Amino acid sequence: MFDWLKRGGGWESPVGDPDQIDIIGARRDGGVDLFLVFARELELSDRTMDVVASKFRNYCQYVKSDDFREEFGQPTEERVRIALRSDWEFPQAIIDLVCKISEEEQPPAEIAIFYEDPA
Repeated sequence: MFDWLKRGGGWESPVGDPDQIDIIGARRDGGVDLFLVFARELELSDRTMDVVASKFRNYCQYVKSDDFREEFGQPTEERVRIALRSDWEFPQAIIDLVCKISEEEQPPAEIAIFYEDPA
């Protein structure tokens, strides 16, 4: 589906490979954070929207998976956070896309946006 990632061709994904989780971190309170990291400012091309949608959807599905439960325990909105991390402001179209996917997927996780690293 994302052959252009392997071919190059001048376009670089702002979120890397959509099939990879960027960062998973255990919090001191026993919770788990999954970070989707944006490496550069977003332009709203169809290609960018597709890769962001695929990557975020994969995060939502992973949180609901048996693999996640086996490694991190039962996910809940209080214990698990899917965080989008960027140094740049998120365009409203990206926020709307994330909200739409979150409603469709119903991940048992808080959805958060960070412009700075959380404390």
